[in-house]
Amino acid sequence: CVKVQQRNGTNMNFEDVVRPTSIPFIGPILRRIRVDRGHTQLEMATLTGLRQNYIHYLECSARCPSLDTMERICYSLNISVASVIMEAEMLASSNPRPIPERELITSNGRSNA
Repeated sequence: CVKVQQRNGTNMNFEDVVRPTSIPFIGPILRRIRVDRGHTQLEMATLTGLRQNYIHYLECSARCPSLDTMERICYSLNISVASVIMEAEMLASSNPRPIPERELITSNGRSNA
């Protein structure tokens, strides 16, 4: 998995290391891989220690995970964070679809609108 130096002991988001146009593709990629591996969202929550609704929000691109969270998810799916980032950037470069600011949910669960 990709290791990135964390600032001041806090978890960095993908927004810190991935182009913003790639972020909306992260969730659908994770969903596809999860389904291909035969896992439910509840199983992923159990494997990663995350809540099922958080897995859902990630897969819908409503939240942007920290790198630590991505490492936990990718480890559970037996893939590398780098492979997810590379696929997301490839999809973004061939099919950009920005998410309107009002549709993003912040880490406190509130809409930016």
